[in-house]
Amino acid sequence: MRIVFDGTTANAYIDGSPTPSMTTNPSPASGPIQLSSNAANGIRVRNLSVASTEGSGSEVSTVTSAADLQSLSLSSITAALSDVATFRANNGAQQSRLGFAAEVLAVNKANIEAANSRITDVDVAQESTQLARYNILVQSGAAMLSQANQSAQMALRLLG
Repeated sequence: MRIVFDGTTANAYIDGSPTPSMTTNPSPASGPIQLSSNAANGIRVRNLSVASTEGSGSEVSTVTSAADLQSLSLSSITAALSDVATFRANNGAQQSRLGFAAEVLAVNKANIEAANSRITDVDVAQESTQLARYNILVQSGAAMLSQANQSAQMALRLLG
């Protein structure tokens, strides 16, 4: 990795190609720090805390202007870029996990809907069978009553 700093811009190069660059506004009182390979799509940071592990303890600096950025060591800028890359990697991993979880939930939803449909279909078939059975019983009962009434009327005709 090679980092080039010209006073307002820090550019990191890996294998000769530009990677995320840090651009600061030369005015110390205004403007955010931008972390991206181009200005159109990137991460804008208002106050960037840069942690350095040099020496015995951890040194933390807050960068709000180009002048503050010039006072940082190259290793601090490298560590900050490394931290940004780590955060982006962690964010990508979390997005991947969320995407996988969403796919699993979509499959589970489809399975539950299919199971519910099968249960409903079974209930409809069972109820249709019961309805046909009861209709047959009602019709046969009516036929038996009709035959019983006809037998009584025949007996009355014979007697009468």
